[in-house]
Amino acid sequence: MDSTVLSEELQPDLTVSIPMRDGVALPTDLYLPSPEARDLPCILLRSPAGRDVYWKDFAKLAKEGYVVAIQETRSALDPEGKAFPFMSDGWGQLQDGYDTIEWLAQSPYTNGKIGTWGPSALGITQLLMAPANPPHLTCQYILMAAASLYHHGLFPGGQMLKSQAEGWLGHYARDSGVLNYVSQHPFYNDFWKQLNSLEVPHKIQSPGMHIGGWYDTFLQGTLSSFSTRQYQGGEGARGRQKLVIGPWCIFGPYRRNLAMLKFQKRDGVLPWISLPNVGLITT
Repeated sequence: MDSTVLSEELQPDLTVSIPMRDGVALPTDLYLPSPEARDLPCILLRSPAGRDVYWKDFAKLAKEGYVVAIQETRSALDPEGKAFPFMSDGWGQLQDGYDTIEWLAQSPYTNGKIGTWGPSALGITQLLMAPANPPHLTCQYILMAAASLYHHGLFPGGQMLKSQAEGWLGHYARDSGVLNYVSQHPFYNDFWKQLNSLEVPHKIQSPGMHIGGWYDTFLQGTLSSFSTRQYQGGEGARGRQKLVIGPWCIFGPYRRNLAMLKFQKRDGVLPWISLPNVGLITT
């Protein structure tokens, strides 16, 4: 998808700087059904790769009566690419996901019901946010994400997955020092625990839709996220998870062609982009 075309077609109604608890402000684009729209359910995307990329097309959901918020995380703001992604997105001392949810809930643009959406890295920001348990997090739609950055992303089976580590970290943290740091920490320890939402499923209170692919590199992460939240989650999460696994690889649901298969669009969108779980925001 041509991001240049998207940037011409989809422009945010406004950009806000949402303050975090340590004073850092994260730029967030808001898309509204109309410039005067207020008091609406909100769908949040938190991106370590910036705001003007292919998932910007998702902002079209604003026309269905939602506020769509697309936010850059801290690593996306680092021009040198030295920031390790996700370090402030979890349930530790810094909780950027929590702070963002609660700011949006108090803003005049939303009705206090915030759902989250996103694949891959945007899915990881969702998984890390959930144990922080923001009071206004209503539901999550998590696609093809690593529940544990160590086990599902960088060191599956305890061995560094070199091609994936280099390519993936090279995209989200361009400085070679980040990859060097990872390669020097090959054993699962307290550093990696803070990037593993499977350690704390009991803290999670939100329902979730988990989408994965049989040929996706994060398949085990999707399965583990679903099972731990479904059976070990907190009161709001336990028994309230849904799982869909299809014949896809990473980002497969957004491609119409997979080997000899060609999926048909329905009403202009692929069928698995219809977001059944987003309906939870309005109930």
